[in-house]
Amino acid sequence: MGKKTAYLCMVLIVLLLTGADAFVFSRAAGLSRLAGVKIRELTGESLEWDHLSASLQGTVVLQGVRGFPLSRRLPPVEAQRLEIHLRGLWPERFVLEDIRGVLSDDLFTELLGSSSGKSIRDVIPDPSKLPSISVRGGVLEARLPGIFEGGRPQEVKLGELTMTPLRGYLYHIEGDFESPLIGRWTIRGEVDMDTGTRRLRIETEGGLVITPALREPLSPAFKNIFDKYRPGGKCHLRIRIDKEALEAEDFVVTLIADDMTITYREFPYPV
Repeated sequence: MGKKTAYLCMVLIVLLLTGADAFVFSRAAGLSRLAGVKIRELTGESLEWDHLSASLQGTVVLQGVRGFPLSRRLPPVEAQRLEIHLRGLWPERFVLEDIRGVLSDDLFTELLGSSSGKSIRDVIPDPSKLPSISVRGGVLEARLPGIFEGGRPQEVKLGELTMTPLRGYLYHIEGDFESPLIGRWTIRGEVDMDTGTRRLRIETEGGLVITPALREPLSPAFKNIFDKYRPGGKCHLRIRIDKEALEAEDFVVTLIADDMTITYREFPYPV
């Protein structure tokens, strides 16, 4: 009798566990479908993915992500993996891994005011729900005609980048990136996604070695500066970008010589 009771208890436990497992699976599947619908609402059908899964702890994981939430006219941003941490049904934190995208003037215009008329307020009307964003690695293709001749693409490798909401639509930005052409840099500052106000500090990490190869991809304006001074050797660069809403951008570059020479065009002797 004791053995039969023990056997029945074991069968009951197995059935309960099976039922609990099915319940959890059903809840997770339901949350996945609901998350997919909410993401579609938030991104306006402009985001695609290969696979979506969700946990009961409130984490949605998208694999093979591509698209751009604010505009279809821009080249799509891709990410190998995107984690969305939810608070209730609202995204509280985005974590992107191994992203691919294009860094361009159009991108900044879209993010900071949108030439198409769509702004951050259209996507997130309540600024208290602004999510934090973390980027873990990836490669961007910089197409900046103001710096590089003809907007010739330059590869920029991302390290870690974080965007933390402060107040209103203001984000604190901190991160690092590296380029075969200009070495390793750090970036820190604040950007208001609504007004376009920004205060950024970008500087070299470990210094920059200037060689004639650095001149070749530059725009005519920057080539003229290079030819005027013909710099060479090691230095440190600090860039300050300040902009108030509806005002022109204040862009200041400070060069700190470490071990370098210049040959000023009007005084053709190395200094």
